[in-house]
Amino acid sequence: MDKEETYSFENFKEEVFNGLALATAKAVAESPGAYYNPFYLYGDDGLGKTHLLRAIENYKSSGFPSWNCIYVTGKDFQQGYVAEISRADADVERFRNTYMDADILLVDDIQDGLDPYTEREYLLIMHALIKAGKQVVVSSCMPPKAPEPEWRPDYATDSLESKAPELAALLDKGTVVNIPFPTIEMIAAHFYRYKELVSTLNQTRTGASNKNY
Repeated sequence: MDKEETYSFENFKEEVFNGLALATAKAVAESPGAYYNPFYLYGDDGLGKTHLLRAIENYKSSGFPSWNCIYVTGKDFQQGYVAEISRADADVERFRNTYMDADILLVDDIQDGLDPYTEREYLLIMHALIKAGKQVVVSSCMPPKAPEPEWRPDYATDSLESKAPELAALLDKGTVVNIPFPTIEMIAAHFYRYKELVSTLNQTRTGASNKNY
């Protein structure tokens, strides 16, 4: 089995910091185009964005084979576009139609290979898909728009807006979910809840043991 095929919701390790992302991804997989469209997922590398995108793809492809799910990385999208316009019989419509035929389009790490030309293609394709009720899912290492932290007004977070403002505006209108890097506070809260659960289980076991005497 390919590594991509092992990505599922069942083997995604849910933690206190990624629960919202997991729940939203499941909802998108179960009802594409209905509620969270487009769905924009962002966070640092290694926090599970690719896993969730692939899980959506695998959930729909395995359970509903007639659905056309297209997964592509930002870099591969750009390379495909360049390859098309470099052909002797170049046909940009042919390139666009490849993605416009999708029931679910999943673009992973959209910030890679993003330039004014690919931004235009993304806009044309995504507008058409969303209008047709098809699902668009995008992941990135950066938020669509940069917030201005109150604690440091001079600090500018890198954002998709700085690379592709129109595309960022479109994606920001949808459902935006951040997978934050787990902090000490998050880990501590998770550990505290774990200790509470263990304590409750121990009390239950003790009560059950006492009833046996």
